[in-house]
Amino acid sequence: MTDRAVDVLADAGATIGETPLWRGGAAWWTDPVERRLLCASDGGWKAIPVDAAIWSLAALEDGRLVGSLDDRFARIGDDGAIRPGRPPRLLPAAASTT
Repeated sequence: MTDRAVDVLADAGATIGETPLWRGGAAWWTDPVERRLLCASDGGWKAIPVDAAIWSLAALEDGRLVGSLDDRFARIGDDGAIRPGRPPRLLPAAASTT
């Protein structure tokens, strides 16, 4: 049996840690319950307060962050600023053919 070890990158005390991603030499993730954007690198870690719950994160090709909020997608600044987009246009469900 092989011994396995887990290294703690940052003891951020997140209630829920969602969608970790590697970007710009740092790990980024969100704690939607506490409304925080978290970032950890060799220099330590920081918690950035945000105005809304961010449930998931992704990095665009140009490095900007985008996240899903309760009701829309939004760009997320490194400072935690949320720049909401338009609410999604929901299409009616297709009628069943069975």
